[in-house]
Amino acid sequence: MDNSKAAAFARARSMTEGPDGFETDDGARGLTKREYFAGQALAGLLANPAYVDYTTLAQSAVEDADALLAELDKTKAAQESGD
Repeated sequence: MDNSKAAAFARARSMTEGPDGFETDDGARGLTKREYFAGQALAGLLANPAYVDYTTLAQSAVEDADALLAELDKTKAAQESGD
């Protein structure tokens, strides 16, 4: 699975009884890691009162999230290869 689409706060799979019988919950609801990281970056960027261009801030937050995910993927790949 693409790391950016993974759930930021994953839950265990569960089965619940609904009107049509049992339904499986895959545990992947809510924010993706990319969305969560972008929100965290945006919060940090908004802490600087000098920024007033919110479109640029939003774009920067998403770029920061993508950079973090790319770095995490590189780190994971290096660990798996034994570097």
